[in-house]
Amino acid sequence: MKEAPHTSGPGLPRVREDLQEQQVGEDLMVYDSRNHRVHILNGTAAAIYRMCDGEHDVDAMEREIRTLYHVAETQDVRQDIMDTLALLSGKELFLQ
Repeated sequence: MKEAPHTSGPGLPRVREDLQEQQVGEDLMVYDSRNHRVHILNGTAAAIYRMCDGEHDVDAMEREIRTLYHVAETQDVRQDIMDTLALLSGKELFLQ
């Protein structure tokens, strides 16, 4: 099992407030001035990133992604969300 990302509450990931965002077509560009890095998130990763507001837990994210992308209940969206959260956390985009 993967380690949970840094959160502002139990199971509530929150992105850092100092990140700069720019929509580029369907992608989201996130600039991290602290680490001098640019990250390009595809539409799904951007949707998950935007839900990292300290108010959405993984269950809420799963419901939103299923609704937004019309994903069947049989598809394992939860693991994709967890993988994306781990990736965002590894890039140091969450509050610590």
